[in-house]
Amino acid sequence: MEVVLAGAGHTHIEIIRQAEKFREMGHRLTIVSPLKHHPYSGMAPGMLGGTYSYDDILLPAYSLAEAGGAAFIQDAVAGINTRTSVIRLVHGGAISYDIASVNIGSDAAEDHVQGDHIFTVKPIERLFEAKTYISNLASSRSPFRVVVAGGGPAGVEVAGNVSHLITSLRNSGMPARGRVSLYASSSSSIGGYRGRAGAYILKTLKQMGVAVHQGERFTLSVHGKSDAADAVLLASGVRPAGVISTLGLPVGKTGSITVNKYLQVTGEQAVFAVGDCAEFSVGKTASLDRVGVYAVRQQQVLLHNLLMKVSGNSDQLIPFRKYGPYLSGLNLGGGIGLLQWKGFLLTGRKAFLIKDFIDRRFIRRYSVSEGLGGQDD
Repeated sequence: MEVVLAGAGHTHIEIIRQAEKFREMGHRLTIVSPLKHHPYSGMAPGMLGGTYSYDDILLPAYSLAEAGGAAFIQDAVAGINTRTSVIRLVHGGAISYDIASVNIGSDAAEDHVQGDHIFTVKPIERLFEAKTYISNLASSRSPFRVVVAGGGPAGVEVAGNVSHLITSLRNSGMPARGRVSLYASSSSSIGGYRGRAGAYILKTLKQMGVAVHQGERFTLSVHGKSDAADAVLLASGVRPAGVISTLGLPVGKTGSITVNKYLQVTGEQAVFAVGDCAEFSVGKTASLDRVGVYAVRQQQVLLHNLLMKVSGNSDQLIPFRKYGPYLSGLNLGGGIGLLQWKGFLLTGRKAFLIKDFIDRRFIRRYSVSEGLGGQDD
């Protein structure tokens, strides 16, 4: 049977790692992804701040596929015809499938905004470009201002790490006369946290020199211009990937692909969808937070269900369950972090070290002996 994975996100990366299981059963696994190396979102703010290099945060989808005997097509999915079981590719051509799964993530809410000094937090490659742009600003003796728009988890991590990047560049001998401003529309929470956690985030950002404007929105002109900032990083949330509307699959209230408890697309027995691009049609799991932990928790459920489908045991699928609370964490830059689980809160250097250990362990799980090499062509 032909099993096709559309995207190499945080759920699919585990399926790719275990590609050999499909080959041993006599089935063919094919991955379609525009990137050979998939950036891990949990370490992206640290990459922006200089804690990690770009290569440090990459999941080697292509190398894992090759090691497991799977095929890899460097392209993106343009549409899925479930009647003929054919997937159309953006750069032409098509691929047939018996079983397919979609894991194409989400887009930044403001990805339509244009400007050579404007950067969205997704795709993560844009954060790498922002780092280069800000570093160039720092090489000049002219003062500059960086604005981060969005007071959620991504916004506070980006603001803290940009501030740390500027400080690091200054300590290395650059003029780096930059200042950072964070605009958060909510006046009651910051970084998605309230109470002691929210107070700690505010205190830390201010100590790092970030000017926090709570209860305020930063707006760009209709042409995406801003005279008030030399660089703008947009971090005000995510939305379903724009390509979802062209796939021909059913979508729900949020615009994501609707799935049942087995992660199968609504009305389809042979197509699955996971991660940020999917939403559950019914039940308590319909309102899952858009965080990577749920994509990771879906790994084993999807792997089991794919293997059951190809082996003809569709009656042995297992459901995905939204079980228990999850550990939430932030990298605020400069080796400072925050971790929260239920009512337990840990902050400072220890919190960062634990988060760093968890993130690096996740990356090591998918390492390959030949290494990653450079960025994608």
